[in-house]
Amino acid sequence: MTGTNLADTTAVTFGTGRHGTGLACTVTAPADTASTKVSVQAVNAAGTSPVDNRTQYTYGS
Repeated sequence: MTGTNLADTTAVTFGTGRHGTGLACTVTAPADTASTKVSVQAVNAAGTSPVDNRTQYTYGS
């Protein structure tokens, strides 16, 4: 995951309520079915990043 202002990120979500795990914005996506497309959001003290077409993750097969 790359972006700006990620130093204080406390969580990364994949779709609704599914959190990746990791440190320093290296995250492991939670399991899901191949071809499922979800929004990925970073969470920190300032709030949650917005959802847009650039923040989509598609699970592989």
